[in-house]
Amino acid sequence: MALGNSSTLFIGNQIIRLNEVGSTNSFALDLLRGPAIAEGAVVLALSQTNGRGQRENVWQSEPTKNVVCSIILKPTFLAIPMQFDLTRAISLGVSDLLIDLVPSADIHIKWPNDIIANGKKVAGILIENILSGSLISAAVVGIGLNVNQAHFDADLPQAISILQLIQKETELDAFLQQLFCSIEARYLQLRACQFDKLRADYHARLYKLNCSAHFSDFKTDFDATIEGVSAEGILILRSVDGVVKRFNFNELKMIF
Repeated sequence: MALGNSSTLFIGNQIIRLNEVGSTNSFALDLLRGPAIAEGAVVLALSQTNGRGQRENVWQSEPTKNVVCSIILKPTFLAIPMQFDLTRAISLGVSDLLIDLVPSADIHIKWPNDIIANGKKVAGILIENILSGSLISAAVVGIGLNVNQAHFDADLPQAISILQLIQKETELDAFLQQLFCSIEARYLQLRACQFDKLRADYHARLYKLNCSAHFSDFKTDFDATIEGVSAEGILILRSVDGVVKRFNFNELKMIF
């Protein structure tokens, strides 16, 4: 365990550095079951052997080249029906940083929370909430961000890294501090109940907004136009025959 050198108020002030772990999210969830741990603590791994993404997908990352971490948050101010606003805040925080660092890239958020650069996936986010009554007592925010990886497996043709975008390596410790600052800024907006701003910014950054995209509902593939996302995080689509349809994230996937 080590103290961070973050200029943030709390995110990254405590960093638990691991050479290897099965899953940073699982490790962080175990920490929450033990003695009290401060909000903003980060589990950071050089290598993750069993990283998890959305829908039980495996997150692949070359050891020592990328950011693989989980942030412990305690959004006790957030009611369960508003939990997607946490997803919005984190997605915006990660994408804010990439927009600043790679201004030439086209950065978007693919619903619900993949970060897309020039049409390819540069980061994935997995948020696991712990509920208590009508509120969220804690959340583990897992982030996998491709930073210095030069090559990806053939079964990941839609992956991209910051290295591939800017043609030079990024110093990871400095990048982490920037990432923590960017996420904390958006989290503080959430804490200040700036829901309208977070929802508007997320909407404006939504990948393929008002465009036709290809989807699978795990039964059939189909094309539809993305019209937006509801306050609760439901994706709103308009089919080719004009019918409006709504989907939860576990009911649908976009096909690149």
